Amino acid sequence: MDPLGFLSPFIIRLRILFQVLCSERLDWDQPLRGEMNKTLNSIFKELNPLGYVRIPRCYFHSGFSKIDVQLHTFSDASERAYAAVMYIRVVYSDGCVETRLVASKTRVSPIKKQTIPRLELLGAVILSRLATTILKVLLKQVNRILYWVDSRTVLCWIQNHKYWKQVKHCVDEI
Repeated sequence: MDPLGFLSPFIIRLRILFQVLCSERLDWDQPLRGEMNKTLNSIFKELNPLGYVRIPRCYFHSGFSKIDVQLHTFSDASERAYAAVMYIRVVYSDGCVETRLVASKTRVSPIKKQTIPRLELLGAVILSRLATTILKVLLKQVNRILYWVDSRTVLCWIQNHKYWKQVKHCVDEI
């Protein structure tokens, strides 16, 4: 189980492969061949060392007082998937700055082809949902939250007061 999404970069690759396998209509017990088999073996090979990874769950040190606490949130998309990730950045009174991964979410792109701007918007939607969830827990501790989206189209949709009806429900949620 990975509720905070620390394994998202690996899990999304498995989900993309599963989507490809479903579109190929392969039987469950049919062995994988060629490129699909190489992809699966590559993912499993990369998963091996993860058993030794330790993820610190404490976001704040108790020794020094916090001067500034920021949440930096990012979303992005490709033809195959879209994602959101959130980091916490803490500045302490001794000048030390620490950044930690808080959470991430990923989704496989729909089978029906979507434009990249549309997928970028879907990434911004899951970013908004993730931020809402995390802020319920950390709101009193956070001084500032920054949302980073690299799509000018999505920024225009979000900041514009006139909505295109195709994206209105997503923009309203954000």
